[in-house]
Amino acid sequence: MKERLILYAGLYLIFWLFEMRFGAEKGHTLENKLVNIFYGLVLFVTGVVIVGYIYAVIPYKPSQLVDRGIGGSILIVFLYLFLSDFIFYWYHRAQHKFKFLWAIHELHHSDTELNVTSSMRTYWLDRPVQALVITFPVSYIIGIDSTAINIYLVVFTVWLFLTHANLRIRFGIFTRVFVGPQLHRIHHSSLPQHQDKNIAQFFPIIDILFGTYYHPAADEFPPTGLAEKNTDRSVLTAMVKPFSDWFNFLKGKKSVKTPK
Repeated sequence: MKERLILYAGLYLIFWLFEMRFGAEKGHTLENKLVNIFYGLVLFVTGVVIVGYIYAVIPYKPSQLVDRGIGGSILIVFLYLFLSDFIFYWYHRAQHKFKFLWAIHELHHSDTELNVTSSMRTYWLDRPVQALVITFPVSYIIGIDSTAINIYLVVFTVWLFLTHANLRIRFGIFTRVFVGPQLHRIHHSSLPQHQDKNIAQFFPIIDILFGTYYHPAADEFPPTGLAEKNTDRSVLTAMVKPFSDWFNFLKGKKSVKTPK
């Protein structure tokens, strides 16, 4: 837990420095970054508590893989990344389609100042849901390799922070191979032509195969956020909004404006 917080803090600092020099967008405020960090801390703490409880109460016994050395562990890391991204793609796509799931994803997309701190601007319920629908199935399907898991967690975190960073970085010929800051910025774009595009977190081939890929022009770094910035009213409003949305949804009222 301590080590992960140190990793987060170190990555924030490193990417902040790069954002100051190579920012895709100027004018980002310290206040917005601090609010995002608060959301990230809530996500982290509640994730540790709730996911820990889930591990304790459900029969979770995936198979332990035979140690095949560092080469075998690296291969397992790739399998973890690809299978996680494949399942995440469909969960993420469902979040953009169904109102009851959009309610816990809206906060992440409401950020008009996309930067490295936006990577943890996620509603706290999203972490335990992802543990149930992504982490657990991947562990059961592939099995457990302790070395691979440690490498995976670092690679996952670094890449998550990189793809949300406010950086004018293009991947060139590798744009269709790995998701980078430009490709993921398209996903967060407030422009209508970019809605529900580039859903995968790591491998664009998944978007290409299932018709949600958008290839950006060389200098295409659009503005981000939502047309209805209702989750930006206050931190307190953002923390309770999914529950009020679900309550209104159950009453048959229009609760969430799902992206087109």
